[in-house]
Amino acid sequence: QHNPGGRILDARVTQRHENGRVFLTPTMEFVGEGTPECWLTAPDGSVTALAPGVETEVQDPQLWWPNGLGEQPLYTVQAWLVAALMLLQCCVH
Repeated sequence: QHNPGGRILDARVTQRHENGRVFLTPTMEFVGEGTPECWLTAPDGSVTALAPGVETEVQDPQLWWPNGLGEQPLYTVQAWLVAALMLLQCCVH
């Protein structure tokens, strides 16, 4: 679907793991007008804002274990492009 106001070309999240801690850095490429926003939803439903280009520590991360060795909690990342309080495009990973 084409949106004349702006469009997300690419959205990625880089992970860094250190001593049981997890750090995320989202990056977004987009064209046109809009402000990029990213949101992380944890398995328990809590939501954390992630600033594009800024590393953020995940509080109390639930780590993913190999099959048969533990839980595999799923986190969701949403990348939004917003202009004038209107959502132009959203990508969910």
